[in-house]
Amino acid sequence: MQVLPGADIAGQHLVELVMLEALRYAIATSGNEMTGLLRALSDTKIRKVLDAIHSDVAKPWTLEEMADIAALSRSRGRAACNLRHHVA
Repeated sequence: MQVLPGADIAGQHLVELVMLEALRYAIATSGNEMTGLLRALSDTKIRKVLDAIHSDVAKPWTLEEMADIAALSRSRGRAACNLRHHVA
């Protein structure tokens, strides 16, 4: 059987799409029971912070900088991180 041009790339993208749909389904069906990364990604404020960290991983991020990105006070940001850490 001959392998058609582009079959490898098409297969890779198909796997990525299946994984994406699995993550979407997990987020949509888990409600408040999510923990860890899925829970963080579902929170728009925390997701903004994660995006910023991933865009500059070498930067020594402070709680104040992350709170500013998330539009939270330092104390609310710390409380959110603590709560998510203990719930996860």
